[in-house]
Amino acid sequence: MSSPVGRPPSPPTLVVPYDGHYYDEGSMEYKAWRQSALRPSVIAELERFVANRITGRGRAKHVHTAEGSYNIMFQFQFSARSDVALRIPKPGHTPAAIVAKKVLNEVAWMKFLKVRTRIPIPCVHDHSKRADDHVPPLKLPFILMDFIQGQNLRTFLRLLGKPGEDAANNSKRTTIYEQIATFYLQLHRLPLEAIGSISTHQLPGQCIVEGSPLTMDMHQHLLGIPDYPTSNWPDKPFQHTSDYFDFVKTLQRNELWSLRNINMPWGWHPETRGLMQLKCGEDVDLEQAARIARLRYKSRQGFSQLIPHFTKGEDDGLFAPFNQDLDPRNMLVNPDTLQVTGVIDWEFTNAMPIQFARQPPLWLHYKVLPGPTLERGYFPWFLAEYEPFLNEFLAAMRRVEQSGGFGTGGKPLSTLMLESWKSQQCWFNHAATHSDCVDSIYWAVLHQHHPQDSEGLKAPAETDPELDKYIEHTKVQIISYEKARDSLV
Repeated sequence: MSSPVGRPPSPPTLVVPYDGHYYDEGSMEYKAWRQSALRPSVIAELERFVANRITGRGRAKHVHTAEGSYNIMFQFQFSARSDVALRIPKPGHTPAAIVAKKVLNEVAWMKFLKVRTRIPIPCVHDHSKRADDHVPPLKLPFILMDFIQGQNLRTFLRLLGKPGEDAANNSKRTTIYEQIATFYLQLHRLPLEAIGSISTHQLPGQCIVEGSPLTMDMHQHLLGIPDYPTSNWPDKPFQHTSDYFDFVKTLQRNELWSLRNINMPWGWHPETRGLMQLKCGEDVDLEQAARIARLRYKSRQGFSQLIPHFTKGEDDGLFAPFNQDLDPRNMLVNPDTLQVTGVIDWEFTNAMPIQFARQPPLWLHYKVLPGPTLERGYFPWFLAEYEPFLNEFLAAMRRVEQSGGFGTGGKPLSTLMLESWKSQQCWFNHAATHSDCVDSIYWAVLHQHHPQDSEGLKAPAETDPELDKYIEHTKVQIISYEKARDSLV
């Protein structure tokens, strides 16, 4: 048995580290592609493509390139009228198996919500409509849409500090929060008939849920797990909330058994004074790996058992649009007028059970998102720090609700969001859409919700034959991962 390197975390961190070797392959693919895509001859061809697709504006001139996690954006300027953006999925960072569906799904939601809401969504001028409808020099699907001017909203909010620190900044944040509150209110009151994606083949403003959901977890599993199984993925919408959560359990189980480095221990790095996954030349503490495997297996079982507890009382036929990426990182603001000028990145939007549309925004803290605090062991600090932001946001939403136009005949959305926070429903929802956080959230929050003497629910058993098999499987996974690592040296 090998000894650990450095100081192992205690208790072990339960962050899910996707396969670094597999990620590296994708990154190398993208790096080679990017070098080719930015050649002057290719840029000139892109300029001709954009001018041909948007007629009547004259010559298109490339003026800027920007990159996100999964997409690259080319900005083009015309002599007259506003700029446009050519958005293309990044090869190596978007799985080829779902790239066409991802583009179609995003366009469908953008067009639908552009008509049915007042959310400032860019106008889509053109997009890939068939599998072979590509940007010629790049041979990839695309979205051609208006370029939105503005400052990144998350960057701007960081300048405003905390609630109560400065009256002028409080006023600015309130102005922004009231606008964002209207976005959530508008999405919440768009009833849909099933769980999944919508079609682009419909009339403007019409919404027919006719495709299976495409979630960020599905994308991440394909991107970060070699030979990931998709045979049990759906090929049509879900009609019931219970069906959707059965699929969530499938995703979580596939990740548990397929990701070969999921239970690799993390060591203490003396220079950065932080946690890092063990790398080449370091021994792996298999006892620590077994401990992590046990905790992770029990958290997945525990999450599954809590599904009835956190879905009881929900309207099984009530669904609404849910965009997992609806946060300031994907919003733009005019810093002078405080007007939110654009909301971008709708690629993982789905019609989802209504409980997701009723959870409070977990991005409100100006410095940190919940994920890193779960990974690094200061989640209780985050909860205390986050609450003043939540109170300020819900107060802004109440003012919007009271101004009229958002009545639903039931509880206000601000009340439903507060209930989600107090009941910790929001953390169950977050775990359901972030499989990389489910274990951390379970042991930080959700494990407390196992009623011992009611509803027939029990905490995960201490003895489980499959758990023993999983711990042995963990050792096989780690050996496979180390062999792959050694082959790269």
